[in-house]
Amino acid sequence: MSEETTRALQIRAYRPQTDRDALLRCFIELQEHERELDPDLRPGDEIAESYLAHLFSECAATGGRIFVALNEDEVVGYVAVMVRMMPDPLDSLPHPYAYVHDLVVADALRGRGGGKALLERAEAFAREAGAERMRLHVLANNRAAVAAYQSAGYAPYETCFEKTLEAGSSPESPSDSDPQKEEPR
Repeated sequence: MSEETTRALQIRAYRPQTDRDALLRCFIELQEHERELDPDLRPGDEIAESYLAHLFSECAATGGRIFVALNEDEVVGYVAVMVRMMPDPLDSLPHPYAYVHDLVVADALRGRGGGKALLERAEAFAREAGAERMRLHVLANNRAAVAAYQSAGYAPYETCFEKTLEAGSSPESPSDSDPQKEEPR
């Protein structure tokens, strides 16, 4: 695979024998960054091993791949891209799509084009695999990431809303509105 260079950062395919520990560190940094935006997320060091096992499994199941960004010889970021994702068959046409599972560049090296280079490599890999579209998820309040994805040509596809429900704040009790508890007529 050819190596691509962006402002001294190189992008190449993940190498399990040499990159695993660095991938763990990058995931933990990503998770901790996202925990600053959403404190309900679990600490990165608690879930890193099981998360990577899940990530590798998803890559295997979907023809995905992980690419890493290097500063000199040090892994400083990665992107995980899945290429054979299928939409929900009940409400969507069966057009497979590619999906960016994770994208992170070490905080100290952000702004040097590494994230853009990783995303471009993921897109090239997805195109090579026959994907016609790419999707990703981002926390709504991660404004820097939202702006970066929009500048790369991504547009909102669907929006997920969340509301914290406080006990006792509903005007009617659940049994009053439960259709399963209605009496037969």
